[in-house]
Amino acid sequence: MNKSLTLLILFTLFLAFFSGCEKEVKVSGIIVEPKNVYLSKGDVVQLACLVTPYSADNKSVRWSSKDDAIATVSQTGLVTAIAEGKTRIAATTKDGNFSDTVSVIVARGSPAGDSIALIKLYEIAENLNWNLTKPMDTWEGVVLNSNRRVIYINHNDFIYISKNVDSTIGNLAYLKSLFLSAAYAIVDVTIPVEIGLLKELQELILCEGFTGTIPLELGSLSNLEWLDIYHNKITGGIPKELGNLNNLKSLFIFFNDLAGKIPEELGNLSKLESLNLWGNKLTGEIPEELGYLVELEKLSLEYNQLNGEIPKTLGNLNKLYYLNLTYNSLSGPIPQSLLDRFEKWSFCPQKGTKFDNLDCSGY
Repeated sequence: MNKSLTLLILFTLFLAFFSGCEKEVKVSGIIVEPKNVYLSKGDVVQLACLVTPYSADNKSVRWSSKDDAIATVSQTGLVTAIAEGKTRIAATTKDGNFSDTVSVIVARGSPAGDSIALIKLYEIAENLNWNLTKPMDTWEGVVLNSNRRVIYINHNDFIYISKNVDSTIGNLAYLKSLFLSAAYAIVDVTIPVEIGLLKELQELILCEGFTGTIPLELGSLSNLEWLDIYHNKITGGIPKELGNLNNLKSLFIFFNDLAGKIPEELGNLSKLESLNLWGNKLTGEIPEELGYLVELEKLSLEYNQLNGEIPKTLGNLNKLYYLNLTYNSLSGPIPQSLLDRFEKWSFCPQKGTKFDNLDCSGY
């Protein structure tokens, strides 16, 4: 064999051997940004991903959407909003199957629609000091998300209104809290049904002068944690739809003119910690379903027209440390577990009633 050919073969084998000895750099993780994406129907956004380490040999990624009916994603990470709702977009490495996700929320409206809603609110507000000739994000108390949608207005403080809130309030699809007071109202002010469109709302307080009824549409606020409707002239009943608020922790509907029975559906509020319905005209028996509220710590039903026996199921509320059932027309036996844990004032007076195991007649 030709000597130079032999040397070439040996050199090629030498290179192949040592090339095969190089260790492959494996993927160790992936990061996708941004973590939260807010879109309107038809919007698109490009996601970015970082595969680690930078020197990894195989950086190939698969993109997927948990719900293509809400938002789709291309294999380059381009997200397209399809319909209102929430979903998650994931990027998964082909090497090692590492994954990271982002939250995608698609809601109706636009920054322009939010601006219109705030201007309408400003026109009836007594305590907002905004220069409407300047950009919305410069208005005092207004906070926008990355897509320039409103998430807070006058956060942690009330907006005092003098007239009914315009229906455009429903444009604020990303609003997280809303505190309204009708203390300065010059006309009868009702609770706008459009508040039921604010699906991202976590806190809602409506106080001091609202009239009319509680809209059943409030039962669709699935992210709501705090609902406070107090010191108003609200009539009608408590909508059973409020039992759909699965994330609710505090429900305060006191000092109104509400009538009718306490809906048994409130027993579905598995995260509820405080229930305050005092100072209304509620009738009928206390629903035994309230005894299913295993997280309940405070229960205030005083100053109503409730009758019948105190449900034995209330004795199962192990986290309950405050109870007030006074100024009703309750009767029968008080569950012993409640008598053992609470003072006499939690049950008396009961309009001269003598419970089977507690006399309130002389209280």
